[in-house]
Amino acid sequence: MVFNLCLDLLAQYDAWGYTFKGSEIQTLRKAYADDLTLLPKNVEKAQILLDELDRWLEWTKSMKAKPPKCRCLALKEFKSDEQKKLWKPFNDHRYSPFDPKLTIKGRPVQAIGDPEAGEKEQFFKFLGRKTFNNRKNSPVKIQLIEDFKKNMETLDEDLVNGLQKAWICEHFLSRQLIWPMTVYDFPLSFAQDLVVVTNHYLKKWTKVRRSADTNIFYRRREHFGLQWTNLAVQHKKCQLINCT
Repeated sequence: MVFNLCLDLLAQYDAWGYTFKGSEIQTLRKAYADDLTLLPKNVEKAQILLDELDRWLEWTKSMKAKPPKCRCLALKEFKSDEQKKLWKPFNDHRYSPFDPKLTIKGRPVQAIGDPEAGEKEQFFKFLGRKTFNNRKNSPVKIQLIEDFKKNMETLDEDLVNGLQKAWICEHFLSRQLIWPMTVYDFPLSFAQDLVVVTNHYLKKWTKVRRSADTNIFYRRREHFGLQWTNLAVQHKKCQLINCT
């Protein structure tokens, strides 16, 4: 209830919000519990908002900003050398992320994608989703596939029998993918790659012939199937939830 007062205070600056190109959609503030994201049009307005936010936190006498946990993402089209001198771009592309040199509570806010800041500062995790400065999900997709393969290998080496391994895959490993499939815009090929890995181990664990039709794993029981989760279908359901 108290933090909602902060959102009410920031509402007067809604006209400063970022406007998506080719549309009338404009947004400035996004909040979930005590996590707050600000999306101003430029660096100057961003600093004003941070100063206003810091004053509000001091006013509460019970809350304060945590600069080490704050992150910023700034991107700009660099059209001249003068702009590059003012804001140092992180790469050689014309449209590049850069450090806007924002501060809160008198301390600098770490910019996402700074090549001199180390690997951990190449992304920022917010509500379970990693945000990269190039706005791509490829590193997450690759990591998820590698982790899934590793988990399947670990499960395969366990001493439990094949059907128990299949049960663990169905009720644990497959379920771990629901959240990333929902929050990231992965292509269907991502889930199809996981299905190939899953089919390999399910055939091994259930002692089904390699040439057998894998639909037996996913068909409903009334159609003489095992009714296990097809990760490609699960991915489509998660993306539908994301769209709604």
